[in-house]
Amino acid sequence: MLFLLQKKCILIAHEGQMLFFLAEHGFSKSQISELVLKRPEVLLSNPEKTLLPKIEFFLQSTGVAKADLLKTIARDPTFLTRSVENQLMPICSYLKDIVGAEKVDSLLRRGSWIFYRAIGKKLILNVNYLLALGVPNSFIATLLSSFPQALAQNHDQFRKKRGRGEGNGI
Repeated sequence: MLFLLQKKCILIAHEGQMLFFLAEHGFSKSQISELVLKRPEVLLSNPEKTLLPKIEFFLQSTGVAKADLLKTIARDPTFLTRSVENQLMPICSYLKDIVGAEKVDSLLRRGSWIFYRAIGKKLILNVNYLLALGVPNSFIATLLSSFPQALAQNHDQFRKKRGRGEGNGI
């Protein structure tokens, strides 16, 4: 019984540490509530090892304003569960090459799903396919900025749809 009580006290202290961290880094009370409702497990993580590196990475690499980043995190905190080195950094770098650094922050603000879903390979395959067909980079950048879901679909389905469009003169 004493062991369980000690464990619960440690857990409560850890949750308090995370809540303090979030508030200290500019999250509003409503943003903290939204984040915790969507991803309660964030309270169990180490803020200095898991949350801070992702916040710093996006602030430094995308140019997104901190207030916009905090809104994005509160609205969709899923990308906080992803590795900076293995997922976020490579997709961010690739997106910069395609749409330009100034538009990556726009993609992040519109919806962070492109940074965390396992679409990196699909996206890269589909973009490279379009580039191989001679589609201008500016068109791909517009498509990615306006309708990223189109480039995030299964590569075989993407190629089939392109074939149907070609048959119709597209």
